[in-house]
Amino acid sequence: MLCYKDKIGYLRGKLLEKEGKLEDALNMYTESLLYSPSHYELRKAIGRIQRLLGNYSQSISIFEDLLKGYPTSGERNFDLAKSYYADGNRIKAFEHLEIVLNVWENADATYKPAIEARSKWEEWNQIN
Repeated sequence: MLCYKDKIGYLRGKLLEKEGKLEDALNMYTESLLYSPSHYELRKAIGRIQRLLGNYSQSISIFEDLLKGYPTSGERNFDLAKSYYADGNRIKAFEHLEIVLNVWENADATYKPAIEARSKWEEWNQIN
């Protein structure tokens, strides 16, 4: 069962997250990461929870690290943009959101992440 602890921990963390138990979810994700340090979904989940908990610099650091191997990833740039925006760094947020919009420029009209990215562009541009 040891080989599945990272996957089981990820799923348990998702349940805790859905229940609004963000600290518990973070602890579950972090503990599970010990079994598979390169597990992308766990690392992404930790970055997202850190952002939701207001730990923006930690979230940014995680997403910057995830982006190193895939600098044109729409998903990773979008997560980083949201973390920068939450931290108040609008310039960096827009820089990464622009990459996202370029990557997903021809995305299918029903692709939810692209829809959300376009919505964020409009929302963030309305704020003075």
